[in-house]
Amino acid sequence: MEGCMVRLHSVHFRGAFSAQPIIVNFHELFQTRDAPTILPMVKNEDVLRAVVALFDTSLPEIGPRDVHETVHYPGIHTIILSQDHADVLEDYRGRASQKGTNLSPVPCKTKVEADSTHKLLTELYSDSEESTVETSEEIIATETSISWSWERFCEGLQEFVDGARDRKEKRAVQREDGKIPPSAVGVESLIMAAACYELKILSTGDMVLQLSLLAVRKRYRHLGIGSYIMELLKTQSIVGKYDTLVAHADTDAKGFFKFHRLTDDPLLNDQFKYR
Repeated sequence: MEGCMVRLHSVHFRGAFSAQPIIVNFHELFQTRDAPTILPMVKNEDVLRAVVALFDTSLPEIGPRDVHETVHYPGIHTIILSQDHADVLEDYRGRASQKGTNLSPVPCKTKVEADSTHKLLTELYSDSEESTVETSEEIIATETSISWSWERFCEGLQEFVDGARDRKEKRAVQREDGKIPPSAVGVESLIMAAACYELKILSTGDMVLQLSLLAVRKRYRHLGIGSYIMELLKTQSIVGKYDTLVAHADTDAKGFFKFHRLTDDPLLNDQFKYR
């Protein structure tokens, strides 16, 4: 992939959902003067915050700081599957009409302490608006360091989460005409899934593609999104040439990767440990 961002053709999934895949190198993007906008009317920093929130909610054992460091590390590319704003708004309105008008009082805002970053981020993708179910398609990340500092990431986090709360409250309490306003849909609602990968050369000279993080929002699981991302990673004309695809998978995710013809054979995998 050349450049800090590539947009691919939209793809349709089961359940009449569609999304546009976007591949972003956040490290390069934030070092680029007049960098392109990832999503219309959304700050690139907020796209990063939403992506980190999705990973942190799906993979809580990693921790938000390590997730952020992975996403922003030099050489890491992030695949983002984003829906169109109008499609998400229509979906919310359809779901709201089935539930009926909610006139319950809106909870007041609460200030969260700085050390509760995980709690802040997981609030964006809480289960209250998602369908229930099951094991996530997830992978653990390796520790890395970044140039776009964690402190800068956190500076606007409270404001970003407050905005997401406001949008969620607007969706919970409909207007008199029964419609949800367009302003109730933000970046946290647009992103369906994300994955991080990088190309590495081993001491043996082999080029490997390492998949570090993969998460799909609960509402959009079992629609073929994770499988689409795996097929995208196997398309070397898009991600670059490599000899082997490597994923450091959690135990719960082994079945998913075996389905996509990856092996957990210890002798074979030992060849691809980084030396």
